[in-house]
Amino acid sequence: MKRTQIAIVPILLLLTVIGCSDSPDMRDQRLAEFAEQAVKEQARQNDRMADQSQAVVEESHQLAETAKELVEHDAEARRELIAAQQELTTQLNDLPPEPIAISFLVAVREISKRSLTT
Repeated sequence: MKRTQIAIVPILLLLTVIGCSDSPDMRDQRLAEFAEQAVKEQARQNDRMADQSQAVVEESHQLAETAKELVEHDAEARRELIAAQQELTTQLNDLPPEPIAISFLVAVREISKRSLTT
């Protein structure tokens, strides 16, 4: 009978240890839940990154459009300035060559030259 008791003790001890730990199915379930949460979090992060990337693309497009408009307006302003200076020069050339008119013409031409170079 002692042999039977000795053989039962390790079996009872083994059953106690097995009974106290989670079953393999529970550990697998927790691991699956953790993996699912990690995948969901990664998807949220990917969505945020995609939104930010889209915002950068839109801002870059807007910046390019604004720069294009700025260049167009600058070119138009320069054309208008050149036309005004040419008209002024034509009008000054039509003035009679009086001493006052000649000094005025020289002064205006100097101003026009400075305006064109800046």
